[in-house]
Amino acid sequence: MLNRHAVRALEVLESVFDAVKGLELRPEHFFEWPSEALGGTTPRAYLAAKPLVDNESRLAVRDALREFTAAQAAGIEDEQEEHAGTSPEPSADIEHLPTEDRARHEAELARLADTYERRLAEERQAADARVTALQAEAGQQLDDLEEILLNRVDKALARQEQHLRQQAEERIARLKAEHREANMAATRRTQERVVDLEIRLRQAETAMSAVASEQVSRLQAHAEQAEKQLHEYREDAVARVADLESRLRQTETRLRQTEARLIARDRAMYEAGQRAAADVEQAQQRAEAAEQRAQALVTAAEQAEARAVQGEQLAAARLAQAEHDAWVRITELQTQLAALQAPAADRASLRDRWRRS
Repeated sequence: MLNRHAVRALEVLESVFDAVKGLELRPEHFFEWPSEALGGTTPRAYLAAKPLVDNESRLAVRDALREFTAAQAAGIEDEQEEHAGTSPEPSADIEHLPTEDRARHEAELARLADTYERRLAEERQAADARVTALQAEAGQQLDDLEEILLNRVDKALARQEQHLRQQAEERIARLKAEHREANMAATRRTQERVVDLEIRLRQAETAMSAVASEQVSRLQAHAEQAEKQLHEYREDAVARVADLESRLRQTETRLRQTEARLIARDRAMYEAGQRAAADVEQAQQRAEAAEQRAQALVTAAEQAEARAVQGEQLAAARLAQAEHDAWVRITELQTQLAALQAPAADRASLRDRWRRS
C-alpha cells in the first residue's frame, strides 16, 4: 500500500506529463533540460540524487516545471512572430493590376491557400500521430517510473518492516527477560510462603496434638466417671432388687396369712410385684445401654484422637462435638437414673401403705 509521500510523488509526475503533453513535447525534453531552479542541473540528475518522495525534491521539480513551461511558451511566441513576419502579404497594388494578371494572381493565391491547407492538415495529422505516440510513450515512461517508484517504496517499506521487526524482537527479548525475572521472584516468594506455611502447620499440629491429648484425657476421665457411676448404679440396683425380693417374700407371707381378708389387696400387690419386676428388668436393660454408651464414648474418644492429626480446626470441632455428645449421654444417664429412682420411691411409699394397712 502506497504511503502519502509516494502518492504526492505520483501526482507531481502526472503534472509533469500533462504539461509536456500540452506543449506537444516528449518527457525527456523536460528531464534533460537544465533548470536554474535545480541549480543548473537536469531534473533526471537531480532526481537521481534526491528521490521525488522527499518534500524538497517535489517543490524543486514543480519550480523547474514552471520554468520549463514558461520558457517553452516564450519560444513558441517568438516563432509565431517570426513566422508572421516572413509570411507573404497581399500586394497593395493588386487593385491596379490588369485583369489577366489579377486572375493569375488570384489563382496563385488559391493554389497557395490549398497548399497551405493541405500542409496544415498533414501537419495536424502528423501532430496528432506524434501526440498519440508521445502519449503512449509518456504512459509507458509513467508506468516505468511508477514501477521504479513502487520498487523504491517496497524497498523502503521492507527496510521499515525489518526495522520494526528488529525492534519487536528486542522488545520481546526484554519482555521475556522481565518475565523470567518476575517468575523467579514469584518462585522465591512462593518458596518462602511454603516454608512459612510448613512452620505454621507444624506449630498447628503441635498445638492440635496438645489440645487433642487434653481433650482425650478429659473424655477418658468423663468415661471413667460415667463407668464408676454406672457401677455404683448397678450395685445400688442389685441391692434394691434384693431388698424388693425380700420385701416381696415378706409380703407374700403376710398375704397367705391374711388371704381371706386381703384378697383384693393381694391381687393388687401381685400386680404391683409384676410391675416392680418389669421395672427391675427395664433398669437392667437401661444399665446395659448405659454401659454400651460408655463404651461408645471411649470409642468416640479414640476416633477423635485419630482424627486430631487431620487439622486444627477439624479436630477441635470434632472433639468439641464428641465432648458435647459425652455430656449429653451423661445427662441422659443421669436422667435415666433419676427416672429409675422415682419408681423406687413410689414403691417405698406403697410399702409404707401396706404396713399401715
